[in-house]
Amino acid sequence: MAPAIEPVGCWSMYHQLRDRSMCLLKPEALSAGYTGVPDMGFWLKRAAGWFEGYVQGRWAIEPALWHVVALGRPGAGHRVNLPPMRLMGLPPAWRRGAFERVGQFRALVSSNEGLSAVKEWRPGIKGQWRHWAEAGNLVAGEREELQGIWLRPEVGVERRSRRERFFKDERLWKQFLHLSKQLSEKSSKKQRRFLMAFGWDFAGESDTTWLVDVFDPSLKPEPVRTLQDLGPNASLEELRALVMDSLMDTLRELQQVFETPKSWSGIVLDDQTLDARRRSGRQEAVHQRISSAQVFLVGLGALGSEVAHLLAQEGVGNFLLVDADLLMPGNVARHRANLADAGRPKVVAVQQDIQRINPSAKVQVLENWIDEQLPRLGWTPQGPDVPFVAVGLTGDEASEHVLGELATHHQQHCLHAWMEMDGQVLRLFRVLSGKDPTLLQLSREPQSSIPPLPRSSGLAVPPRECAETVLPGSAGNIHAAANFIARMVLDVITGRQDEENHWLFAPDGVRDTEVEFSPLRSRYGVASFRLSGSRSLAAPHGTAA
Repeated sequence: MAPAIEPVGCWSMYHQLRDRSMCLLKPEALSAGYTGVPDMGFWLKRAAGWFEGYVQGRWAIEPALWHVVALGRPGAGHRVNLPPMRLMGLPPAWRRGAFERVGQFRALVSSNEGLSAVKEWRPGIKGQWRHWAEAGNLVAGEREELQGIWLRPEVGVERRSRRERFFKDERLWKQFLHLSKQLSEKSSKKQRRFLMAFGWDFAGESDTTWLVDVFDPSLKPEPVRTLQDLGPNASLEELRALVMDSLMDTLRELQQVFETPKSWSGIVLDDQTLDARRRSGRQEAVHQRISSAQVFLVGLGALGSEVAHLLAQEGVGNFLLVDADLLMPGNVARHRANLADAGRPKVVAVQQDIQRINPSAKVQVLENWIDEQLPRLGWTPQGPDVPFVAVGLTGDEASEHVLGELATHHQQHCLHAWMEMDGQVLRLFRVLSGKDPTLLQLSREPQSSIPPLPRSSGLAVPPRECAETVLPGSAGNIHAAANFIARMVLDVITGRQDEENHWLFAPDGVRDTEVEFSPLRSRYGVASFRLSGSRSLAAPHGTAA
């Protein structure tokens, strides 16, 4: 038998709690002196005041909205006391004023407290299904697909009955009843849970507040014992036991509600959700250049995955990822991906990481080496008004030369970076189109034009295997180096051009006495240079960060 469905999903919990407790608080029972049960008077009075207020409608807002208000309009310090929150990602179309009031949907529900997401929906009873492509990237780990219906009732219309107050539109009410009955019967036959999403448009607010409840047809309501069950001659001990059992049941249900939430708070996920924070402290022109930029990342190892992650957080809108390597369990010690991605192509793992940060980002992946992929490479610079920068993070000299010459041919900017001295020092080359020499040009210059480091030729050593390119060093050094690279990428995108075009960066400082550059001996030390062959040559110099 399907459970009864209330017009607002979380009403049912409040009704059960009210009915269970009010059966113990009838006026005739109170007048009979039952409040004299030892240690129960205080709790009975408090429960009586609470539920009496609900019955007489003295609440400032509907009790069904309490959960929404607690999540959406919390007080100071609320996060300290909140349990793990369940969030349901909603498509950008589910914004106030641009979305139908009733319809059906399917959602990917995470088995843990992680994000769940609506994957497709259709308005009304027979509307066209619409797909949200980003939903699959947002839900990690184990998940199940559940069906549901949504409703955006009108709130605050003064009518005689609760039904009329929430369903001013009779056609809306009939559609909702039809979909509710259909979904309830279908879910009961298959013994599957189903969802109901309710959205409220609060006056003076620009968005809809959503709450998504889950219903389980397999759960049967337990009968509630009342004072009448004991008969007119009940003893004080029987009454005490009944009161204690009922209050304990009520408290257990309340504890379960607050410790393991039964509802999801619906969050609309689109550019507006994240851009508000990214725009903070930025000029609008800078923000637009970053969000429209195209970044071509070659090499998605430990360093490349961290750079991609940081650029996604900064809001870069377009990525082209190239790498032929698979992620192995040992890579996780430094790679942005985790053990759940082991055995997958690195480009795919990084692609999902980017799209879980910025769902609207466009990410193209090429699972191949750059020199093998070159004939089929979809190199598509959009012109001078759309920033484009290629970033080589392979640590392989031949691959970096291929990338550098390709960027030069298309008159685009390029960066090359890798770790040296067993992962202690980052070496970074910047090649601005028409201004800085390419790696190939530098390789034909005397070696002294590139500042050498101990145990390093100045350019990466051609590897026998991808994992043997360089010793990557600690995860902390990798992360700090990736921050340095990401900042340089953003500088190129936004047009900030320093005179220097070559940097050495030591996140943890180096203690090797053979290192000639004193700034590198300090933590986060930087030595910067202007290499020969540049348009305006400056003498090499070192600066401490």
